Amino acid sequence: RELVDGATRLASVRLPAGVRVTVEIRRGLLVRANRRKLAQVVLNLLVNAGEALEEARVSQPRITVSASMSGDGVQLS
Repeated sequence: RELVDGATRLASVRLPAGVRVTVEIRRGLLVRANRRKLAQVVLNLLVNAGEALEEARVSQPRITVSASMSGDGVQLS
C-alpha cells in the first residue's frame, strides 16, 4: 500500500487537473519485488491512465488502483 501511495503522490503532479485517484489496497499486503522498479511501473501506469482519460475527455476522470491475492501472487489492477 505504501508503495502505491508514494507513486500516487508522485503522479499527482503529472496527472491532468481534476483526475481523482483512489487506492483500494489493504494495509499489510506484502509483495516480493524490486521496490524501485515496481514503483516505477505503478507511476507509469497512473500517468498513462491520466493521459488516456484526458484524451478521451472524460467528464469526471477517476483512476482506481486495487490489489488482491491471486493464487500464490498478488494482482494489481
